[in-house]
Amino acid sequence: IEVRSQEQAYANATAFVADLIKTSQLEASEIAILTGRARERCPLFGQAQIGGAVPISVSEPRGKNRIWCDTARRFKGLEAKCVVLVDIDQLVEDELIYVALSRPSLLLRVIGVRPDIQRLKGGLGG
Repeated sequence: IEVRSQEQAYANATAFVADLIKTSQLEASEIAILTGRARERCPLFGQAQIGGAVPISVSEPRGKNRIWCDTARRFKGLEAKCVVLVDIDQLVEDELIYVALSRPSLLLRVIGVRPDIQRLKGGLGG
């Protein structure tokens, strides 16, 4: 999903998650929002709720109305039905790009500005 700013990316991610949960397509616990930044540097994760769900780190237990919100690096080896990627400008290492893009079992939503999306579409590190 192409946006013009980081703020639009966060708003899009929030609206997308809210829609998935509200329409009962997925439970919050089946969704992960991953950032290319450090977890504490992602303003989205500082909110009390994202799309009606409570953001938690991957080290916390999943549960109803709790959504995983963490870094792509910390999500290595984990999986969620739906993964939403934000801050893709920070995904520059081939291994990290692979990890970020390969974590969903059902649905992947990549949100960013055109040059970053094009870079990811061009292949790993390309």
